[in-house]
Amino acid sequence: GHRCCWKQIRNFMSTNGIIFYNRDVGKQFLDHVFNDRSIAILPAHERYLHKSVNMLTDFHEMGQINIPPLPRKNPIVFNGPVGEIITEFLNYKRIEERLSIIRFHCYQRNLDLFLNFCNENGINSISGINLATILHFINDMDCSKKAPVYLAISTLRGFMKYAFEKKLLEIDYSVKI
Repeated sequence: GHRCCWKQIRNFMSTNGIIFYNRDVGKQFLDHVFNDRSIAILPAHERYLHKSVNMLTDFHEMGQINIPPLPRKNPIVFNGPVGEIITEFLNYKRIEERLSIIRFHCYQRNLDLFLNFCNENGINSISGINLATILHFINDMDCSKKAPVYLAISTLRGFMKYAFEKKLLEIDYSVKI
């Protein structure tokens, strides 16, 4: 990460006979690397290099690195009758099966996508879900990302099994997915 970028600065300083780092050295390095290109047009790895130089300058001038806070994500809220069942399912998985935080968030994201799909297609009750609905949802997913598709199918399979076992669905779609 940043260490690799800082090594580039060290090499630049060594090549140019610069002993001590300061803001001007950071600017010279950026001018050398970017050749007057605007930050807005830089690819991500070059923006990262720019950010690393700014962090080093902050550390040099203030003795600390100011790390901006991560943007807050809006919590996922499951509304409606299907959303209530999803919430019950997630609580069951979290408490009974002691789902890890990462796996829990994965379940949340995948079931949020499914609930949004149901809402967009006018399905507002669990009884309105059938095999065609499930297959249509899976078919609409981006298949170039195999891992997310697999995780979504796995999550959906667990949710369908839960709904069947709670007698909310008459057919166990989990075996058909």
